[in-house]
Amino acid sequence: MAIRLHIGAGASQMEGWINADLYPAGTIDLVFDLEQPWPLADGAVEAIYGSHVLEHLTGLRVFFDEAWRVLDDQGTMLLRTPFGAHRAAWWDVTHIRPWFAESFCSLQPGYDKAIGNPQHRAFQEKPWQIDLAQMRVAPVLARWLRWKLGRRLLVPRLQYFTDVVEELFVQLRALKSVRSVEAFQAAGRHPATVPVQYVIYAHELAGTSLAAGEPLMLSRLGMGEMLAGYRA
Repeated sequence: MAIRLHIGAGASQMEGWINADLYPAGTIDLVFDLEQPWPLADGAVEAIYGSHVLEHLTGLRVFFDEAWRVLDDQGTMLLRTPFGAHRAAWWDVTHIRPWFAESFCSLQPGYDKAIGNPQHRAFQEKPWQIDLAQMRVAPVLARWLRWKLGRRLLVPRLQYFTDVVEELFVQLRALKSVRSVEAFQAAGRHPATVPVQYVIYAHELAGTSLAAGEPLMLSRLGMGEMLAGYRA
């Protein structure tokens, strides 16, 4: 039976998942360091979820390589992290670096050749596809985004402002077979692009408070677009 792995779980236990962390606790099922070899078999995991973990890591090559190794082909990893252009990316002194949607492009097949930079070749050995990067907008803009005109005027311009997008929710897919890599390439997507979509918490958009026990839900602000990183 395939495993669902919750990394950096801390005190946030997820039912039906193996909750893993660097530090042992009553809520933790598996203790290990994400920047060292993971104690899981190749292809044993079907899904990985990590919330506010990535920004704390220095050994990115080990992290992405090990996640790729333990996932099965087409297995997914959802990472939630502060958005690089928001102060939350830096207000915790243990954060190592900021992340943007485009930061993940280097993991995709052909990125090193597309930008003419062989230093990214190492990541090509264990390639990923970026399914979608959702950028969660701060509640301060909710009052204007409730109107269609407000959305039409604001959403295309959000990328030019700081502190208006708070978080990234990025889903990656492990491409572990020749067929999976070929399917990515056949789709015609440039390796230095990533599908993005602006979102906001549903209760913030509606102007209501979150009821006790009510789950957080994201509302889409438009259909999404392709965002391009550096191109040679």
